Amino acid sequence: ARLLPNPTSNISATFGAIQVNLTLAYMHPLYPVVFVKYDPAQLTAIIPDLGLFKPDNRLCVGDPVTLLAGTNSRLKQCAATVSGRQILTTTVCEYCLDQVYINTERIILSPTPDPMEYNIGVICVDDQVRGVLLSLPECLHSTYTIKYVGLDIGLILPALSQLRASDIVPNSVRVLDVEFSRLSLATARAFGVSAHRLQDILHSAPEARSIFKVCRILHIRPTDMVSLEIGDIVLQVDRRNVEHIDDIACFDCDLVQLTIIRQGRELDLSIPTTPFRGANTNHIVYWAGMYFQQPYHTVLQQATRPVSNVYVFTFTDGSPIAMESFHRRMFVSEISKHTIHTLDDVVRVAKLVRDPNLVEFNKRVASNEKMISGIIPGRDVVIRIVMLNGEDVLKSFRTNDQYFP
Repeated sequence: ARLLPNPTSNISATFGAIQVNLTLAYMHPLYPVVFVKYDPAQLTAIIPDLGLFKPDNRLCVGDPVTLLAGTNSRLKQCAATVSGRQILTTTVCEYCLDQVYINTERIILSPTPDPMEYNIGVICVDDQVRGVLLSLPECLHSTYTIKYVGLDIGLILPALSQLRASDIVPNSVRVLDVEFSRLSLATARAFGVSAHRLQDILHSAPEARSIFKVCRILHIRPTDMVSLEIGDIVLQVDRRNVEHIDDIACFDCDLVQLTIIRQGRELDLSIPTTPFRGANTNHIVYWAGMYFQQPYHTVLQQATRPVSNVYVFTFTDGSPIAMESFHRRMFVSEISKHTIHTLDDVVRVAKLVRDPNLVEFNKRVASNEKMISGIIPGRDVVIRIVMLNGEDVLKSFRTNDQYFP
């Protein structure tokens, strides 16, 4: 996530009959939210004032709410009830890997809003904005392609407040490199949580019905580094009870103090946090029909063996690489016996294997000379790739320097 000051960040949007110039200011690295700047005088009657936001009040199960959403023609509203809060589970598809949201809790509304009319909006209680509703496209190979994610407004207001105060991009979000699952309070005693701890949790958060257990480690850490382990139950952060998943989803510090239960014993640990990487799309290399970039956070979470800092996130249909039936998501560690560590390595090797006859070929094409089949410039290359499951594969193909330079 970073500030985008270039002209491509300027947006023209229409709200009803009002056209407004917006500037893309910040993309939140953890939640699917984009912030834009605008002249408030243009939208005073349409956009709620910041004073109506109530960051301290979470949406609770049973709350009657009003959903406000803008359409192409007008602002619509409907009544609903918060019927549940659910942590999005990790579902990995080799084609749609980027649709993964770790430790994000969605608010479920009943009745479910119509995605054609309420795919984005604000959730209000007693004329106060308590949350935002987003519709996320899930894996295209799934039966259900839309998942509604309601976010408590308090999760994004800190970044919003910083942006309103200055042009400085909010501090980098840091996370614990683990995935959490819920553990009901009714079964917590069996995992070593004392009755005193349970009473303390209920006293601080009477609506709490669960605590959180580590179900998956996302990155392998050095053996000498203190870290969380599968099965750990997180009770407190900096001596404050963990009441909701949001309390342990993200941080703004390098080290966090946790009180945990591990194998029935209560421990106090200092656990390092990890910067949540953005999309890593500030530098993209296109060669032989492949799009290379640095791996983004979700890829590193799912990869068994990330061997390089070069990741192919897609390729062009009809390109040489597409003819080999590759998976679209893979790490590249070697091209024609040249080791690949960075995107600069890809550029360097691409220049080395370029057909020297390309210039002459282009001259002949420009002069409309009849071309003989089979002389399109290119080179035979061998590429070593590592799939997300750790499988090491060698593939041979011929580049096409005319259509896919």
